Formats: sequence, C-alpha cells, structure tokens
Amino acid sequence: WPQDTQSCRLPSGARLSYARLGRSKEAGQVWVLFHGTPGSRLDYTLEHEYAEKHSIRIISIDRPGYGYSSLHDRGMLGFMQDVEHVLDYCGVQEFAVLGVSGGGPYTLAAAYHFPKSRLRKAAIVCGTPHPQFQKSSVSIQGRIYRWFHGWAPWI
Repeated sequence: WPQDTQSCRLPSGARLSYARLGRSKEAGQVWVLFHGTPGSRLDYTLEHEYAEKHSIRIISIDRPGYGYSSLHDRGMLGFMQDVEHVLDYCGVQEFAVLGVSGGGPYTLAAAYHFPKSRLRKAAIVCGTPHPQFQKSSVSIQGRIYRWFHGWAPWI
C-alpha cells in the first residue's frame, strides 16, 4: 500500500497516475491530494501510517506532466474531469481534497467543479497562484474565488 502506484487510462487516451495510501476501500474518509510544484504522487508517502491508523484513504494524484501522468493542456477544470474519472473508477462517492503549494489552485478548481454533496471538505496549505491565472484568466480566477467564498464565507 504505501507506494501502490496505479495508472488509469482516460477517455482521451491520456494516462493519470496516482498512489493509494492509508486504508483500502473499507475506510471512512477519502482524501485526494494535489502535490506542489515540483512534486509527485509520492510526496505524501510519509502519511501512510497516520492515514492507516486513523482509517483514512488517500489518493495522491500526479498532476498533468508529473510522474507517470500524461501532459495535456485542458486546463485545471479539464483536469478535474480526469480526477472525476479516477474517483469513479476507484468507487469514491464522497471525498475531501488537499492542495499544497502549486496544488492549491487545483483544490480551488475541484471546489468549483464538484458538487458539495460529493466534495465534502477542501484545504489549501501555502497555496500559490497558478501560472494560468497570471496570463489571461483573471476573470476565471475571480469567478472561482467568488464561488469558493459562497462555499466557505469565512475566507
């Protein structure tokens, strides 16, 4: 389990790789982790024992172009469709998401993409802006932040 790397072939033909850590399917909570920049699905292997002890199932996903995941230019919201495919493949109904550093914008994209009934919690640690936001996507960033503020008004 600690470094159980899986790959999922997506409908587009691209590949998305992820590591499963902690408990298996029988666990209560599921956390999807988005690594920083640079990084990979293996950044969180030290959390395996903690997650196993506390009945947490972790799915640590290689973002596009990292680890064994294919590089694509569908943007963060397009990537969320890929994440949704993997979660469906793994039988995950409800989950929480954590993004660290460069994974922070992917957490915001997940909060925007997934319904509240499926994405139960979202957390960002030391989040940084995505380069896509620094170009021409200021309006997208504003919409995501406004939506997220409605979802988490204390922010």
